[in-house]
Amino acid sequence: IPELGAQDGQYYVVGKGVVVNPSEAPIRVVFEGVSRWSDVSKLKFNLRHKVNSANLEQTVELFDWTTGTWVLATTNAAPLADTTFTLNGPNPDRFIEAGTKKMRARLQLRTVGPTTLSDWGTSIDLVNWTLNP
Repeated sequence: IPELGAQDGQYYVVGKGVVVNPSEAPIRVVFEGVSRWSDVSKLKFNLRHKVNSANLEQTVELFDWTTGTWVLATTNAAPLADTTFTLNGPNPDRFIEAGTKKMRARLQLRTVGPTTLSDWGTSIDLVNWTLNP
């Protein structure tokens, strides 16, 4: 998605969806990238976005290819103004799939109180990984 390649004010906009299970987040976006290296010493996931309503919580997770599970990186209040989050992956090799060198991160948003808009959503300006072999 071209809008996510640079911090340039061109947004990828995602609105909330309908969920059957109330424990599921109404917004769930999975980002996938490919590493040039399979053995890295440092891995950072960078996300810049904002939401259009108060009382939203964001969760960002990294996918652990070794165990096949999502690993919680952070949970905090979703930002009303453009904010960049940089998350460090501990034991970074497990977040890169052997062979394909794929990396995955997931953003989830849910309400934690009354929202100012019924059709709340997020505008994502930048997504990337920083790797240091």
